[in-house]
Amino acid sequence: MKYISAIAVTALIIIVPFGSWYYLQTGMDYRRALNEEVAPKGSIDQYVAGIDLKGQTTVLAKPITRSGLKDSVTQFYEQYEGAPTFVFMEQGLSGTPMGERHLALPDSLSITWPEGVNFMAVDTSGAVRATYTNSKESITKMIEHMAILLPRPSNKDVKMRNGKDVDAKPSFMKKED
Repeated sequence: MKYISAIAVTALIIIVPFGSWYYLQTGMDYRRALNEEVAPKGSIDQYVAGIDLKGQTTVLAKPITRSGLKDSVTQFYEQYEGAPTFVFMEQGLSGTPMGERHLALPDSLSITWPEGVNFMAVDTSGAVRATYTNSKESITKMIEHMAILLPRPSNKDVKMRNGKDVDAKPSFMKKED
């Protein structure tokens, strides 16, 4: 019994921390890889002139004609339509928009699409972060990237007894105006 207890304690001291480290390291490596994939690739101004997309996380899309692709794009849109800065802009939008954040690109805009690209993800600063094709795998990648690109609202998670919220960031991390 004494040996079994010693083995169990040793296993807990070694295996549990290693398993936790491995789990967290895998998640961090995944996040780093996604951040590298969505590194800024230039300004949207080099593709589209006359539109200001700053302040919005935008997906620009060529006209969507394939029905299978339309279903995937609809699922993508529905997943992110509640995000405060998300906008989906489609060139040559025909039919009913998927929702209030599904907009038609004005016909007067001249868009230079890179070869083989059907979607462009643009961040809140107006930088193109990634481009995508019409494939199902590419739409899946767009979903992963959008989770990284959408800004998260800061949480005020500390409640004081007097009812005032306290910002969760320490004072040294706050930006001074």
